[in-house]
Amino acid sequence: MGLLNLQREYGTERLNNACAHARNIGGYRLKNVRSILQSGKDLMPLEPQLKQTTGPLHDDHENIRGAICYQ
Repeated sequence: MGLLNLQREYGTERLNNACAHARNIGGYRLKNVRSILQSGKDLMPLEPQLKQTTGPLHDDHENIRGAICYQ
């Protein structure tokens, strides 16, 4: 019922924007969506999600065991 109440208060478009902002920051709770709506952050452009990149793996490090240890 919480999201429905927010929809009645703020409208569908703002609620959808707030949910997109919450998803972008990993805030999956009603209080996160409510906070975004109350602060007006849903009216700001959505920041692109940063992709996590991993660096190259180093096989020659002293703490890395070789495949022979797992046979």
